[in-house]
Amino acid sequence: ITRFFKECQYSNQNLDYEIQTDLDQIKLWGVNVPTDLVYSIYCKNPESNEPVESVPHELLVFYKYDQMFKIFTISKNEITHEQIAHSVLLNGFQRFFNLKPTMSHLQAHFNTKLSHLKAQSIHELISTMEQINRDHIFTSKFGVLLQKPGQYNEEQILKNCSGSDFYEQFLSTLGDKVNMTLFQHYCGGLDNRGRESPFSVYCSKQNHEIMFHVGTLMRFDQEDDQQVVRKRHIGNDNVVVIFQDGECTFSTEAFKSNMVYAFLVVQNVQSEFDEQNVQYKVSVAFKNFVEDQDFYVQEMFSQGAKMPKKDFSEYIFKLLLKLKEVCWRSGDLKMKLERLKQLKINQFIQSG
Repeated sequence: ITRFFKECQYSNQNLDYEIQTDLDQIKLWGVNVPTDLVYSIYCKNPESNEPVESVPHELLVFYKYDQMFKIFTISKNEITHEQIAHSVLLNGFQRFFNLKPTMSHLQAHFNTKLSHLKAQSIHELISTMEQINRDHIFTSKFGVLLQKPGQYNEEQILKNCSGSDFYEQFLSTLGDKVNMTLFQHYCGGLDNRGRESPFSVYCSKQNHEIMFHVGTLMRFDQEDDQQVVRKRHIGNDNVVVIFQDGECTFSTEAFKSNMVYAFLVVQNVQSEFDEQNVQYKVSVAFKNFVEDQDFYVQEMFSQGAKMPKKDFSEYIFKLLLKLKEVCWRSGDLKMKLERLKQLKINQFIQSG
C-alpha cells in the first residue's frame, strides 16, 4: 500500500486518471485492483452548512473498467466496495448510442452531490487509516493486578509487590519478563528508561505486540497510599487482568477508573506447583456501561480444568484480544476511534 503509485497525472475529462507504475497489481482493502486502471476521488457531501472539519464526510474512489465502475466508499466506520455496470446508469437512448456515463449519472445514482478532489494520491489516506487500524489492532496494552485473600479495594491491591510461585508462573503464561531499560519494542506507554517499571511482561505473537502493565513489577512508593504511578498506567488500560492468589472476592467497583471497561479474573485453584501444567478458573466481569456483555468463556477454563501451560497461554492471548474488541465497540472508545478516522478523512478533503 505504501508504494501505491509512483506517478499520477490528472485529466479533467471523463473522470480520468492516468496511472504509471511498475506494480502489476495492488490489493486494496482485500480486493485485487490492477494498477493501470483509471481512478478518481470524490467527496460525498452531506447537506450541511457546517465547516468541512466538523461534518462526517465520506470519500468515493472510482475505478473505471470497460463496462463498469468499481467504487470504494471510505467512511469513519468502514470501507466498503461495490460494482456498478455502466448500463445501470444510462437510459435506453444513451445505451443505444453507446454513450459513457458522466458524473451527473453517478450523482443521480448516489442521490447526492459529489465534489471532485484534485490530483492527489489516495495512498496517503489509506496508509494513515491503516496506521490507525494497526495501532488499534496490532498493538495492545493490558493491566495485571495481583489480589490476595482479604483484599477488597484498589488501595490494598495496588500495594502488592510480590506473589507466590503460582503468580509468577501465571505471568510467564502471558509473555516474557523484559528489562524496560532501553527496551526497543512496543512499550504500551511505559518509558524505556525503567523509571516507572524496571521490568515488565511483553508478548509478541501472530504479528501482535502486547505490553502488560504489571502492578507488582512497577515502582512502589511507600509514601503514596494511592500508588499513582501504578494507577496512572493500569487505570488507563481498557482490560485489566486480576490474578487471585487463593480464595478472593472481586467486584468491578473495587477498581475506580472510567477507562477500564472489563476485567479478566483468573483464580489459582492449584494446590501443588507444577512447572508444566496450570489450573486456573477464568471469568470475565464488565463495567455496567459496556454495551455487549454476552461473553463466553469455554467451560474447561471457567471450571478450572488442569491443562498444559502452553494451552492456557494460547487461550488467554485470544481471550484478551476478544475482550479488547468488545470494549472498543462500546461508549467513548467507539466514538474515539470514529472521530480519529473522520478527522483523517476531513483533513484529506481539505488538502484536495
